[in-house]
This record gives sequence, C-alpha cells and structure tokens, in this order.
Amino acid sequence: MKKIILIVFVFSTYTMQSQDTHYQGVRVKNMSSSQPLDNIITTDVNGLYHKSVAVFGDVAFLINNQTFTGNNTFTGQNVFNGNNVTIINESGANLLLNSNTGATNSGVYMSESGTINEIGAYVYYSGSANEFRISTGTTSLTDRYSIARNTGNHDFKNGTATFGNDIYSHGLVVDPLGTTTNIASSVLTVKNQSTSTSTNVTQFIDVDRNNTTDSPTGETSGLVSRVINSSANSNDGIYGSQLIGRNTASGNTGFVYGSFSTADHSGSGNVDFLTSSVLRTNITGTNTSTVDFNRGFGIDLTIDNPNITVNNAQSMHTSIQMNAGTIGTATGLFLDMDYDGDGVTVTGDINYVLINNDVLPTPTGNTYAIKSNTTAPSDFAGSITATSFIGDGSQLTGINAGALTKSVNYTASQILAGTEVEVIAAPGSGMFIDIISVNIDYIHNTTSFNQGEIVIRQNGANMFNTPQLSVFSSNALYKMDLSNPFFAKNNNVSVDVAGALPTTGDGQFTVYVTYKIINTN
Repeated sequence: MKKIILIVFVFSTYTMQSQDTHYQGVRVKNMSSSQPLDNIITTDVNGLYHKSVAVFGDVAFLINNQTFTGNNTFTGQNVFNGNNVTIINESGANLLLNSNTGATNSGVYMSESGTINEIGAYVYYSGSANEFRISTGTTSLTDRYSIARNTGNHDFKNGTATFGNDIYSHGLVVDPLGTTTNIASSVLTVKNQSTSTSTNVTQFIDVDRNNTTDSPTGETSGLVSRVINSSANSNDGIYGSQLIGRNTASGNTGFVYGSFSTADHSGSGNVDFLTSSVLRTNITGTNTSTVDFNRGFGIDLTIDNPNITVNNAQSMHTSIQMNAGTIGTATGLFLDMDYDGDGVTVTGDINYVLINNDVLPTPTGNTYAIKSNTTAPSDFAGSITATSFIGDGSQLTGINAGALTKSVNYTASQILAGTEVEVIAAPGSGMFIDIISVNIDYIHNTTSFNQGEIVIRQNGANMFNTPQLSVFSSNALYKMDLSNPFFAKNNNVSVDVAGALPTTGDGQFTVYVTYKIINTN
C-alpha cells in the first residue's frame, strides 16, 4: 500500500455551510452521494493548511485517526490539525493542485513556524515562468532549483549543489551569468564573469596525494585531456588541449599568458626531475605512414596589426632565477639527442641548431643569426666554418680552431682593369694569417687573356708564384706554390694582376685560400 503524506499549515479558517459537513476551520464537500461524510470527523482540527486541493479516485484521508473515502473536493482555505493526512490508493494515489487559471503559483508549503513563507520550503509550479520550482529560506523563501516546463532544462539558481554520485549529461553549461549556450558545441561549457579586483578562478582542481605506505605508486594527474582520432577519413587537425589567454580590454594589462605551468617543491624528499612542462611526441606501432614534421615543441609568434607597437618580439625566453641554494651546473638551454643504435636511418643532416635563411624586412639596426652580448667566452669542441667574418678580426682573439677556407670570384672586368680584390681581411693587432694553400679555378668563356700574371698578395707583397694569364685557355684547376716565405702581422690577403694588364679575355677565376689565424698576443 502506498502512502503520500501532505502536511500544510494554518493560513485562514471559516465555517462550512449548506450540504457540507460543518466543522470549525474545515470545509469538506461531498462529491459522491454513495459516500456520506456525516459523523466522520469527531474532533476539532487546527493547524494543517491546504489551498485549492482536489482529491480524485478511490482515496481515503486519515485525520486524527479519521477516514474520508470516495471523491472529495476541498476548496478555499482550510485548516487541519492533528496527525498526517494520508492518501491511499493501491492503483496509484494522486494529489492535484489546480489554480484553474494561468500565471499563478500552485504548491505546497513546509514550515517550522506558524507563519507561512518563514523557515522552511515551498515546492510549487510557477504559472508565470512555466517552471517547477523549489524554494527555501529562513525569513523569506528564495528559489533554489527549477525545471522548465517546455524544455526540461534544469537550473540551480542559488546556493551550492552537491552530488553524491556520478552526473551523466549530453551537454552541461556552468554559467553564473545564466546563459545556456554551449560554446563550440562543447559537452561541458564553463563560463565566468567577474567585476572584482581580487583573484578570479573559473575552474580549480585540487588533488592531495598522501599515500600511507612507503612503496612505489602510480602517477598522479590533476587533469587528463585525451583526444583520439580513430577515423579512416581525413581530419583537419587534433588538439589534445587548447589554452587561450585573450585580451580585448581597453585598459592596461600586466600580462596575458596562454598557459602558465608551475612545478613547486618545498618538501624534504628528493626529486629526480622538477619540470614545469614536459612536451612529448610519440611515433609507435608498425603501420606505414609519413609524417612531414615531428616536432616536440612548436612556437608560432604572429604580429598582424598595423596600429600595434611591440617593443620586443621574442619567440622564446628562458630564464634561471638563482636566488639561494647550491647549484651544480646552470644551463640556459640544453640540447640532447639519444640513439640506441637499432633500426634508425637518417638520410639528411643531423643538426643541433638549424637557422633558416628567411626573407626579412630591412631593420634600422643589423640582422644577426646569433648575437651574444655576454663577455663570457665560447667553447667549441668541434670546428667552426664560415664564409666570412665581420670586422677587422680584432674580436677573434684566442681562437685555436682548425683551418678555414675563404673564396672570392675574380671577374674578367676586374682582371682587365687590374683591380685588387681582398680575399681575407687583416686579423688585427698581434695576429697574422698563416696561408696553408691557394687554389684557383679558371672558368673559360670564349677568349683567353693575352698577357699579365695572376698574383696572391699579403700586404702588397707577392707571396706565391705568378702564372701567366695566357696559359689558361680552357677550364682548369691550378695550385699555386709559395714563393715568398716572409710576411708580417695584421696583413690582409688579396688577389691582383701583375705585369702588363691584359687587353683581351673574358674568363673568370675563383680563388680559394685555406688558412689559420695565429694570435701572438
């Protein structure tokens, strides 16, 4: 047998008339001639309130151990005092609260005091809002929860909602602003708007890992976001996580971070690795495919606003704050490649650092591939190769590198004019150029040079043998021999024409000088 208990409190009283049974504060109207109501209630009733209550079907009321049976209608404001009101129907008991008009409320009050709307709850249907609502309060009632009649949307209006079990939803919007729009068709949308000047956090996940046994444990994650693409069709792209920090304010902003990751350590236990962020790409399995670029870390800095002023554009900034403690080795940037020696084939170069030759705007200052403002020395275990060095060579002090090779093109117009062309600039005070070898590559055109000699000079003096230009009548490589063993410090190396200048010829020489810079300072 099912029981539905309705407890309602005093609102007003009146005396029943006509064919109704008369009791102070109660109006009971007989809707069934086969179920008389005379002499059913034997005691006075006070304190139980209902408004516009209709009871249908085979039901019974138990009031102070008294029973109503049949179809009974209670209208107006009525007071019942004593025990619970019980509706019994083995086929299903129903209680109908009908305002018989629109835009009004119909519901049940539950109170701890003798006054309605105080210290209790109100469960009702709002005809004006077309919502089922639950209200609670201490001195006045406030809507806490509602279900929209037409859409079925749920709204926790005030207070904190606590769920002891799982929540399942096809789409969830958490928004103090009261909107119900899922951004980008997301399953979970969390919105926040704050006018406060204090710290504003939209979502906070706090995990306290405190295992009670000193044994290896699994990893602890505050948040795991995973996107799996298992489609056989093409996809534009996959984001495992997309974090956006967007500033559209007209006021000044101290910083805008798309992502801010912190790894803190303040305990007494040892830590093998303390890293604020770890980025990793994995290529596993045995399937056949092609990946154009496998990048562990990609940085894209875009400036596209004709009215913006960016004082410093830096695609990456690494910083070490050394304030206290003992540090073994401090490295601003560490590059590492690992190879296990099994099954890897590299068809191109292996570069620890690769700088692309891009088309750049012309700056007011200079363009540098690498610019070091520190006065600290640089230490290279390997060799350094460059097509040229900028400056007079005075910045190259202390270099103990291997041999370098410098080349220049000596054109037909320069040869016919007897123009001296510098190959290597003077290295600076206390340094000299140790020429190891000189090779020339002659490219013949149509006419040979008729006279003159090609010479290699150091501070104007001929250092190598001087072959006649006229001997070059076809493409040829020629190694020049040292003829003058005497030379001086801080002299340059150049190529020139000696003797009578040629009047004919249209070939070209490329001069290769292999050398070392010796520092005697």
